[in-house]
Amino acid sequence: MPSRGRAPQEFRPRPPDVKFHLVWLCMSAGILVLSMLMQVRNSQQVTIPFTQIPLPELCSFRRMTGMDCAGCGMTRCFISLGHGDVPGGWNYNPSGILLYGIVLFQIPFRAWQLWRIHRGLPEVHFSGYGYSAMVLFAVLMVCQWGI
Repeated sequence: MPSRGRAPQEFRPRPPDVKFHLVWLCMSAGILVLSMLMQVRNSQQVTIPFTQIPLPELCSFRRMTGMDCAGCGMTRCFISLGHGDVPGGWNYNPSGILLYGIVLFQIPFRAWQLWRIHRGLPEVHFSGYGYSAMVLFAVLMVCQWGI
């Protein structure tokens, strides 16, 4: 059936985005390095590496209501996991373990994607799995918030 006044468009795959993978690789590596360098003090304060200066509380919801939000404890969870303390991370925010795993997965995955692009191979897309992980993470955050 002929189209009405429009020329048929060709499907052109978008070119590989090296900057996109480099940014994700650097951000993930930076988050993981910071999680290993930062410290949790008094189970409530996070300190800047090498200075012992505590970071201010960042959660506006907690400051306004006095109650934890679904994301409260995520930084402390990452720091605990960066130090190998899985039970401590679980106590701060159980859904943070999944998010830490996703961030950790980005390093070999993005390095592999960059290697594939360098070799002239197409990128691998896990679009369905990525959305599933985001939905699972959101559900876990809301569920653990109610506990």
